[in-house]
Amino acid sequence: MDKFLPNDRFVVPLIFDNTFATTINCRPFEWGADIHSFRKHTCFNRLSETGWRYGISRCPVPSIVHRLIILKKKQTTLFCSSPILHYLCKKSKDMLGHPFWQDEYWLYIIQLFQTKPEGVKHLYSRQLVDLSLELHIEPSYIHRQMMRLRHIDDKRLRKLWDKYAHKPKKLARMVNTLRSMRGFGMGNVFYAGVEVNVSWEATFQPLDAEPRLTPLMLVIILDLYFRLTPNTMVEDTPEVAELARLVGIGPSLVVDVLRSFLCCDPYLNYVPEMDNKLVGPCSRIWNEYAILEPQELEGLAEQMKYYFK
Repeated sequence: MDKFLPNDRFVVPLIFDNTFATTINCRPFEWGADIHSFRKHTCFNRLSETGWRYGISRCPVPSIVHRLIILKKKQTTLFCSSPILHYLCKKSKDMLGHPFWQDEYWLYIIQLFQTKPEGVKHLYSRQLVDLSLELHIEPSYIHRQMMRLRHIDDKRLRKLWDKYAHKPKKLARMVNTLRSMRGFGMGNVFYAGVEVNVSWEATFQPLDAEPRLTPLMLVIILDLYFRLTPNTMVEDTPEVAELARLVGIGPSLVVDVLRSFLCCDPYLNYVPEMDNKLVGPCSRIWNEYAILEPQELEGLAEQMKYYFK
Protein backbone atom coordinates (compact mmCIF):
# COMPACT_ATOMS: atom_id res chain seq x y z
CA MET A 1 0.00 0.00 0.00
CA ASP A 2 2.96 2.34 0.40
CA LYS A 3 3.11 3.19 -3.30
CA PHE A 4 -0.50 4.37 -3.17
CA LEU A 5 0.05 6.41 0.00
CA PRO A 6 3.31 8.34 -0.50
CA ASN A 7 2.39 11.13 1.89
CA ASP A 8 1.28 10.51 5.49
CA ARG A 9 -1.08 13.47 5.34
CA PHE A 10 -3.43 11.48 3.12
CA VAL A 11 -3.31 8.18 4.98
CA VAL A 12 -6.67 6.81 6.10
CA PRO A 13 -7.06 3.61 8.10
CA LEU A 14 -7.81 0.36 6.31
CA ILE A 15 -10.78 -1.32 8.02
CA PHE A 16 -11.70 -5.00 7.71
CA ASP A 17 -15.28 -5.72 8.69
CA ASN A 18 -16.20 -9.27 7.77
CA THR A 19 -18.37 -10.95 10.36
CA PHE A 20 -17.59 -14.56 9.52
CA ALA A 21 -14.06 -14.41 8.09
CA THR A 22 -12.59 -11.98 10.60
CA THR A 23 -10.30 -12.58 12.35
CA ILE A 24 -8.91 -16.07 12.44
CA ASN A 25 -9.53 -16.87 8.76
CA CYS A 26 -9.00 -13.52 7.10
CA ARG A 27 -5.99 -12.41 9.24
CA PRO A 28 -6.50 -8.69 8.53
CA PHE A 29 -3.23 -7.45 9.99
CA GLU A 30 -1.28 -9.63 7.55
CA TRP A 31 -2.98 -7.69 4.74
CA GLY A 32 -2.00 -4.34 6.24
CA ALA A 33 -5.23 -3.52 8.07
CA ASP A 34 -5.26 -0.90 10.79
CA ILE A 35 -8.54 -2.01 12.37
CA HIS A 36 -10.67 -5.11 12.18
CA SER A 37 -14.06 -6.14 13.57
CA PHE A 38 -14.68 -2.51 14.42
CA ARG A 39 -18.46 -2.64 14.70
CA LYS A 40 -18.27 -5.56 17.10
CA HIS A 41 -16.26 -3.43 19.48
CA THR A 42 -18.13 -0.15 19.12
CA CYS A 43 -21.70 -1.36 19.51
CA PHE A 44 -23.53 -1.71 22.78
CA ASN A 45 -21.47 -4.47 24.28
CA ARG A 46 -18.84 -4.06 26.94
CA LEU A 47 -15.90 -4.61 24.65
CA SER A 48 -15.48 -1.04 23.51
CA GLU A 49 -12.53 -0.27 25.77
CA THR A 50 -10.85 -3.66 25.68
CA GLY A 51 -11.35 -3.95 21.94
CA TRP A 52 -9.66 -0.65 21.28
CA ARG A 53 -6.85 -1.30 23.71
CA TYR A 54 -6.02 -4.89 22.96
CA GLY A 55 -5.43 -6.23 19.51
CA ILE A 56 -8.00 -4.85 17.11
CA SER A 57 -6.38 -1.49 16.47
CA ARG A 58 -2.90 -0.43 15.44
CA CYS A 59 -3.50 3.27 16.02
CA PRO A 60 -5.50 5.38 18.53
CA VAL A 61 -9.18 5.05 17.74
CA PRO A 62 -10.23 8.60 18.69
CA SER A 63 -7.73 10.09 16.22
CA ILE A 64 -9.00 7.71 13.53
CA VAL A 65 -12.59 8.75 14.17
CA HIS A 66 -11.73 12.45 14.08
CA ARG A 67 -9.78 11.96 10.86
CA LEU A 68 -12.70 10.16 9.25
CA ILE A 69 -15.08 12.91 10.34
CA ILE A 70 -12.81 15.62 8.91
CA LEU A 71 -12.58 13.77 5.62
CA LYS A 72 -16.35 13.36 5.63
CA LYS A 73 -16.84 17.09 6.16
CA LYS A 74 -14.47 17.85 3.31
CA GLN A 75 -16.60 15.58 1.10
CA THR A 76 -13.62 13.36 0.41
CA THR A 77 -14.59 10.05 -1.20
CA LEU A 78 -13.71 7.05 0.95
CA PHE A 79 -14.35 3.47 -0.06
CA CYS A 80 -15.59 1.05 2.56
CA SER A 81 -17.21 -2.34 2.16
CA SER A 82 -19.77 -1.70 4.92
CA PRO A 83 -21.77 1.15 6.52
CA ILE A 84 -19.06 1.53 9.17
CA LEU A 85 -17.91 4.96 7.99
CA HIS A 86 -21.42 6.37 8.08
CA TYR A 87 -21.90 4.83 11.53
CA LEU A 88 -18.69 6.37 12.87
CA CYS A 89 -19.45 9.83 11.57
CA LYS A 90 -23.02 9.78 12.88
CA LYS A 91 -22.33 8.41 16.37
CA SER A 92 -18.87 9.74 17.14
CA LYS A 93 -20.02 12.79 19.09
CA ASP A 94 -22.03 10.60 21.45
CA MET A 95 -20.50 7.15 21.72
CA LEU A 96 -17.00 7.57 20.33
CA GLY A 97 -16.26 11.02 21.69
CA HIS A 98 -14.21 9.56 24.52
CA PRO A 99 -12.49 6.17 24.58
CA PHE A 100 -13.79 5.36 28.07
CA TRP A 101 -17.37 6.53 27.53
CA GLN A 102 -20.18 3.97 27.64
CA ASP A 103 -23.87 4.62 27.11
CA GLU A 104 -24.86 3.36 30.55
CA TYR A 105 -22.93 6.29 32.02
CA TRP A 106 -25.86 8.49 31.03
CA LEU A 107 -27.61 7.23 34.16
CA TYR A 108 -24.79 8.69 36.28
CA ILE A 109 -25.10 11.98 34.39
CA ILE A 110 -28.88 12.13 34.78
CA GLN A 111 -28.63 11.42 38.50
CA LEU A 112 -26.01 14.13 38.96
CA PHE A 113 -28.12 16.56 36.91
CA GLN A 114 -31.12 15.85 39.16
CA THR A 115 -29.12 16.36 42.36
CA LYS A 116 -30.10 19.58 44.12
CA PRO A 117 -29.62 22.27 43.06
CA GLU A 118 -31.00 20.67 39.90
CA GLY A 119 -29.28 21.50 36.64
CA VAL A 120 -25.84 21.52 35.07
CA LYS A 121 -23.15 21.43 37.73
CA HIS A 122 -20.11 23.67 37.66
CA LEU A 123 -17.07 22.27 35.87
CA TYR A 124 -15.08 22.14 39.13
CA SER A 125 -17.90 21.21 41.49
CA ARG A 126 -16.88 18.40 43.81
CA GLN A 127 -19.77 16.17 42.69
CA LEU A 128 -18.82 16.42 39.03
CA VAL A 129 -15.11 15.92 39.71
CA ASP A 130 -15.78 12.89 41.92
CA LEU A 131 -17.83 11.30 39.12
CA SER A 132 -15.06 12.08 36.64
CA LEU A 133 -12.51 10.38 38.87
CA GLU A 134 -14.78 7.36 39.26
CA LEU A 135 -15.25 6.98 35.50
CA HIS A 136 -11.71 8.13 34.57
CA ILE A 137 -13.21 10.67 32.17
CA GLU A 138 -12.19 14.33 32.18
CA PRO A 139 -14.54 16.76 33.98
CA SER A 140 -14.80 18.85 30.81
CA TYR A 141 -16.27 15.88 28.91
CA ILE A 142 -18.70 15.03 31.73
CA HIS A 143 -19.73 18.68 31.81
CA ARG A 144 -20.38 18.74 28.04
CA GLN A 145 -22.47 15.59 28.30
CA MET A 146 -24.48 17.13 31.10
CA MET A 147 -25.08 20.24 28.99
CA ARG A 148 -26.82 18.01 26.46
CA LEU A 149 -29.52 17.25 29.03
CA ARG A 150 -30.72 20.85 28.80
CA HIS A 151 -31.80 20.35 25.18
CA ILE A 152 -32.05 16.65 24.41
CA ASP A 153 -31.84 15.98 20.67
CA ASP A 154 -31.08 12.26 20.69
CA LYS A 155 -33.85 9.65 20.67
CA ARG A 156 -32.00 7.15 22.83
CA LEU A 157 -31.12 9.82 25.37
CA ARG A 158 -34.69 11.09 25.38
CA LYS A 159 -35.91 7.57 26.07
CA LEU A 160 -33.54 7.23 29.04
CA TRP A 161 -34.60 10.63 30.36
CA ASP A 162 -38.32 9.83 30.14
CA LYS A 163 -37.77 6.47 31.80
CA TYR A 164 -35.62 7.53 34.76
CA ALA A 165 -35.53 11.32 35.23
CA HIS A 166 -38.84 11.53 37.07
CA LYS A 167 -38.34 8.31 39.05
CA PRO A 168 -35.40 9.05 41.38
CA LYS A 169 -35.71 5.80 43.36
CA LYS A 170 -35.65 3.68 40.23
CA LEU A 171 -32.74 5.71 38.90
CA ALA A 172 -30.83 5.29 42.16
CA ARG A 173 -31.35 1.51 42.05
CA MET A 174 -30.03 1.34 38.51
CA VAL A 175 -27.00 3.48 39.35
CA ASN A 176 -26.24 1.32 42.38
CA THR A 177 -26.53 -1.77 40.20
CA LEU A 178 -24.09 -0.29 37.69
CA ARG A 179 -21.63 0.57 40.43
CA SER A 180 -21.85 -2.96 41.81
CA MET A 181 -21.07 -4.30 38.33
CA ARG A 182 -18.08 -2.04 37.72
CA GLY A 183 -15.31 -4.28 36.51
CA PHE A 184 -17.59 -6.85 34.87
CA GLY A 185 -16.34 -7.02 31.30
CA MET A 186 -13.70 -4.41 32.08
CA GLY A 187 -11.73 -6.34 34.63
CA ASN A 188 -10.59 -4.12 37.50
CA VAL A 189 -8.74 -7.12 38.84
CA PHE A 190 -7.15 -7.57 35.43
CA TYR A 191 -5.73 -4.05 35.62
CA ALA A 192 -4.39 -4.51 39.17
CA GLY A 193 -0.77 -3.47 39.34
CA VAL A 194 -0.87 -1.69 35.96
CA GLU A 195 0.44 1.85 36.17
CA VAL A 196 -1.89 4.38 34.56
CA ASN A 197 -0.61 7.85 33.78
CA VAL A 198 -3.57 10.19 33.54
CA SER A 199 -2.34 13.74 34.06
CA TRP A 200 -5.70 15.40 34.78
CA GLU A 201 -6.47 13.00 37.65
CA ALA A 202 -3.22 13.93 39.37
CA THR A 203 -4.56 17.49 39.71
CA PHE A 204 -6.99 16.27 42.39
CA GLN A 205 -4.75 13.74 44.12
CA PRO A 206 -2.64 14.42 47.24
CA LEU A 207 1.01 15.31 46.81
CA ASP A 208 3.60 12.79 47.89
CA ALA A 209 5.57 15.57 49.59
CA GLU A 210 2.54 16.87 51.52
CA PRO A 211 -0.68 14.76 51.52
CA ARG A 212 -2.72 17.70 52.79
CA LEU A 213 -2.12 19.50 49.50
CA THR A 214 -3.15 18.82 45.91
CA PRO A 215 -1.96 20.46 42.67
CA LEU A 216 -5.40 22.08 42.50
CA MET A 217 -4.68 23.89 45.77
CA LEU A 218 -1.25 24.95 44.55
CA VAL A 219 -2.76 26.66 41.50
CA ILE A 220 -5.16 28.62 43.71
CA ILE A 221 -2.34 29.60 46.06
CA LEU A 222 -0.22 30.62 43.06
CA ASP A 223 -2.91 33.12 42.09
CA LEU A 224 -2.75 34.54 45.61
CA TYR A 225 1.05 34.70 45.37
CA PHE A 226 0.85 37.22 42.52
CA ARG A 227 -1.46 39.46 44.55
CA LEU A 228 0.75 39.66 47.63
CA THR A 229 4.21 40.95 48.43
CA PRO A 230 6.82 38.88 50.30
CA ASN A 231 6.19 40.93 53.45
CA THR A 232 2.46 40.12 53.41
CA MET A 233 2.93 36.36 52.96
CA VAL A 234 2.23 35.68 56.63
CA GLU A 235 -0.53 33.94 58.56
CA ASP A 236 -2.09 37.19 59.79
CA THR A 237 -2.84 38.46 56.29
CA PRO A 238 -6.64 38.30 55.75
CA GLU A 239 -6.32 36.86 52.22
CA VAL A 240 -4.12 34.04 53.52
CA ALA A 241 -6.51 33.18 56.35
CA GLU A 242 -9.54 33.31 54.04
CA LEU A 243 -7.95 31.00 51.48
CA ALA A 244 -6.87 28.58 54.20
CA ARG A 245 -10.47 28.33 55.46
CA LEU A 246 -11.77 27.79 51.92
CA VAL A 247 -9.48 24.87 51.03
CA GLY A 248 -9.52 23.38 54.55
CA ILE A 249 -5.86 23.67 55.54
CA GLY A 250 -3.97 25.72 58.12
CA PRO A 251 -2.72 29.24 57.31
CA SER A 252 0.82 28.13 58.12
CA LEU A 253 0.70 25.58 55.29
CA VAL A 254 -0.51 28.26 52.85
CA VAL A 255 2.44 30.40 53.91
CA ASP A 256 4.83 27.48 53.34
CA VAL A 257 3.53 27.15 49.79
CA LEU A 258 3.83 30.89 49.17
CA ARG A 259 7.43 30.84 50.36
CA SER A 260 8.13 27.88 48.12
CA PHE A 261 6.85 29.90 45.17
CA LEU A 262 9.30 32.63 46.16
CA CYS A 263 12.08 30.16 45.43
CA CYS A 264 10.58 29.52 41.97
CA ASP A 265 10.33 33.20 41.03
CA PRO A 266 13.19 34.01 38.63
CA TYR A 267 13.03 37.69 39.57
CA LEU A 268 13.93 36.92 43.18
CA ASN A 269 16.99 35.33 44.70
CA TYR A 270 15.35 33.26 47.41
CA VAL A 271 17.26 30.11 48.27
CA PRO A 272 15.07 27.20 49.37
CA GLU A 273 15.63 25.59 52.72
CA MET A 274 17.31 22.21 52.68
CA ASP A 275 14.28 20.40 54.13
CA ASN A 276 11.66 22.15 51.97
CA LYS A 277 9.86 19.34 50.12
CA LEU A 278 7.34 21.65 48.48
CA VAL A 279 9.77 23.34 46.08
CA GLY A 280 9.57 20.46 43.58
CA PRO A 281 5.75 20.38 43.29
CA CYS A 282 5.57 24.18 43.34
CA SER A 283 8.15 24.37 40.54
CA ARG A 284 6.02 22.12 38.34
CA ILE A 285 2.94 24.28 38.98
CA TRP A 286 4.99 27.44 38.37
CA ASN A 287 6.30 26.20 35.03
CA GLU A 288 2.79 25.31 33.86
CA TYR A 289 0.66 28.16 35.18
CA ALA A 290 2.90 31.16 35.93
CA ILE A 291 3.22 31.80 32.19
CA LEU A 292 -0.50 32.61 31.97
CA GLU A 293 -1.75 36.15 31.84
CA PRO A 294 -2.75 37.43 35.32
CA GLN A 295 -6.42 37.69 34.32
CA GLU A 296 -6.38 34.18 32.88
CA LEU A 297 -4.80 32.70 36.01
CA GLU A 298 -7.23 34.60 38.23
CA GLY A 299 -10.21 33.30 36.25
CA LEU A 300 -8.92 29.72 36.40
CA ALA A 301 -8.31 29.95 40.15
CA GLU A 302 -11.82 31.32 40.73
CA GLN A 303 -13.28 28.37 38.85
CA MET A 304 -11.16 25.89 40.80
CA LYS A 305 -12.43 27.33 44.08
CA TYR A 306 -15.86 25.85 43.28
CA TYR A 307 -14.39 22.47 44.18
CA PHE A 308 -14.19 23.58 47.83
CA LYS A 309 -17.56 25.33 48.06
